[in-house]
Amino acid sequence: MLCPPTNYPAHCRYTLDTIASRIPGIDGFDVDDASGAYAVCRPCQRTLATTDPRLTRRLGYIVDSPRQAASTPVYWRQTRWVYFDGNPTIRAAAKAEAGLLSAG
Repeated sequence: MLCPPTNYPAHCRYTLDTIASRIPGIDGFDVDDASGAYAVCRPCQRTLATTDPRLTRRLGYIVDSPRQAASTPVYWRQTRWVYFDGNPTIRAAAKAEAGLLSAG
């Protein structure tokens, strides 16, 4: 998985510089399941770190608990809603569900 920034694609380097966690208080390298983390380049990591936490939560980059990660969609690269399942793969969110999420 590559970067998920709000500034995509302007500054994204498309590199795996680090692993970021979707779960507050847990390092990306320490998550128990692939759905709780994502690969990110440094510019995108800085962008997400300085984005309003309410927005990052609404976009799915932050979840409340590890058990929510696989069932919480992410607005990937500002283009589509997806799920990070634990395989690790990206699975498209249903259009009806994505519509509900974008309205929230």
